[in-house]
Amino acid sequence: MNTVRNNRQGRIPGGLIWFPLLFCLIGYSVLNRGFAYIGYSPFFIGEFTLLFYLLSLNHGIYFPKFLGTNAGKIWFAFFTYNLVIFFISATHGPSESIRNSVIWVYTLFFYIGYYYGKKLIDAEAIGRFENILLFISLAMILSNLLYPLNEYLKEATSFLYNGEALLGNASTVHALFIGFVFYLFFVKKLAFRALWISLGFFTMVIFVQSRAAMLGVLAVMIYVFLFDNYRYFLKRAKVALIILVLIGTAYFASGITLKGHRGEASSSSIKDSIYSIFTESSDASLQGPREDRLNWWTDVLKRTCSSATTFMFGLGFDEILNDRMDTPSTIIRYPHNSFLSVFGFTGIVGLSLYLSLAAIIFLKIYKSSRSGNEIPVLRWYPIFAIGYFVSAFFSTVFEAPFHSYVFWVLSGIFYGIAVHKDLAGGFRAGPVVSG
Repeated sequence: MNTVRNNRQGRIPGGLIWFPLLFCLIGYSVLNRGFAYIGYSPFFIGEFTLLFYLLSLNHGIYFPKFLGTNAGKIWFAFFTYNLVIFFISATHGPSESIRNSVIWVYTLFFYIGYYYGKKLIDAEAIGRFENILLFISLAMILSNLLYPLNEYLKEATSFLYNGEALLGNASTVHALFIGFVFYLFFVKKLAFRALWISLGFFTMVIFVQSRAAMLGVLAVMIYVFLFDNYRYFLKRAKVALIILVLIGTAYFASGITLKGHRGEASSSSIKDSIYSIFTESSDASLQGPREDRLNWWTDVLKRTCSSATTFMFGLGFDEILNDRMDTPSTIIRYPHNSFLSVFGFTGIVGLSLYLSLAAIIFLKIYKSSRSGNEIPVLRWYPIFAIGYFVSAFFSTVFEAPFHSYVFWVLSGIFYGIAVHKDLAGGFRAGPVVSG
């Protein structure tokens, strides 16, 4: 009887209780905004999941251990500080304060992820969890390949809250996509690896069409050449690069022009996008967003730095940082720079704590990944985080629940694995990832 029960538990890395966490991890990663709107206002699926784990986990054992870590201490200071700012803000604008609190409330998933990371070690289930990440990577590539059918997918699945579509409703997908395409380099065994990698980068260029994604890939490549074993990546990229060139050549030679997130994807539009990263562009669709972002950044910086009090403690969560209409049905609420959003809401104190938390997590996982008994997900995390941070500098990333959820859950899991791996003097990852 015990054997049967253990086998059933073993199907889900860490045990059955972690099914909601993994279900949301997959849903948020692949479906993005569409998945985030599953639920009933003001409680959506992320909030329901958070409440479930806050009520069901044994916090008496793990929360003190979590607070004993360096990241746990910084997290507690950041969370408590934001809680105070929230209560002050809520006296002026409770609805806005609740909506803008994603940035700090969703950091609770860092603690929940830390708890789960320890459970993965106890169950020797890291290898099975790596298979979850592999599934997400491949599903994201397939999802983005369907982008030309986006309008049809939206129309067919617009049955949820407020008419939001379940499929085809991706938002700033590049924040996730960069890391998960690079994850394919770390899979121990994967059939048609080179083809999957080439399809990943092809869809990023043709359909995602984000200059932030291009900069993110560049930042990751710089990291790989300076701080990782670039020969490891080159060995796996040679065939993928050949396939990518062949796919790209066939696409542009065919004369077919498909629609992406920003517009039609042609060789000239891609070239213009790359050039516009570094210089002004005559294309209004490229130059306009650049100028808008500079205006939004300048406006938030000026208002936040207008007094010593707002510089130190921010404008509060009751503010709409950017109250501008972009389309008849859309308000640009944030300056399209998540770090500037944190600064605007919570001042230099909040931003310093936020950056300190991210830095401590990054450095701990980076050091642990190089201390022997290599676990692939630890080595992958810096690449995943770099892609996120670059995207967050140009987009609304940490302001969105779907992006905050994925980032803080994975950060917590890998930080928990790194801490307990080092305390145990090393740990074997268990079954290798296969596909």
